[in-house]
Amino acid sequence: MEETILSDRRTIKTEQHIIEVFLNLLSQRKLSQITVAEITRNANINRGTFYLHYKDVFDLYDKIVKMVLNDLSLAFDKTYPENSSTSFRNLTKHIINYVDQKKDVFSILLNSDRGPSFIEKVRQLFVDKILIKENIDKSDSANVIDVIYNVNGIVGVLMAWQLDTYGLSEETMVKQLTSILSNFD
Repeated sequence: MEETILSDRRTIKTEQHIIEVFLNLLSQRKLSQITVAEITRNANINRGTFYLHYKDVFDLYDKIVKMVLNDLSLAFDKTYPENSSTSFRNLTKHIINYVDQKKDVFSILLNSDRGPSFIEKVRQLFVDKILIKENIDKSDSANVIDVIYNVNGIVGVLMAWQLDTYGLSEETMVKQLTSILSNFD
């Protein structure tokens, strides 16, 4: 049993190290310019170890994006208000805290050559989740457009904040986004 736990810890530590090395490389150049050989050399592991976890660099990138989307999804599900009288403050605070905690990852993903695709995945995640939570049928074009419009604005503000475009504080973000979300009908 203890050997399994140690093995699991080593696996997690190895994956984290591979991700760290990969993100460092991605911060310097395009995804298509990064090789498995370069990752393994910088991570001080052999290619076989890399291939135990990932098919290639694109699979590694996709898994990082899926991890971020999964975390955002969990935060949304955990904190989205159950009824209209409940404040959106908890939701905005959790999402903003997560983005802040993962600031380096977000910065690298946003500034990579696949940044627009990453942003679109975040937007689509929130649009889909809100449509489900609010029981909005996809054929209800007026409400679907309203959700898309609002999500695009909020995600745009979040990304600008994360990139520190305007020097906004975390508390200002929570307050303003809570106010915007509270005005949804």
